[in-house]
Amino acid sequence: MNAPISLESEKIIDTISLLEKRISDRFPSSGLKKVCYNFCN
Repeated sequence: MNAPISLESEKIIDTISLLEKRISDRFPSSGLKKVCYNFCN
C-alpha cells in the first residue's frame, strides 16, 4: 500500500514564485505569469 502524500504549502509557494520569475524573464507578457502571480497573492 502507498503511504499518504504530504504537501508543504511553503514549498509550493516558493516553487510557484520561482516559476513566475522564470516565465517573466522569458515571456514578460505571458498569461501564465499572471496565473502564477494570482496563486502567490
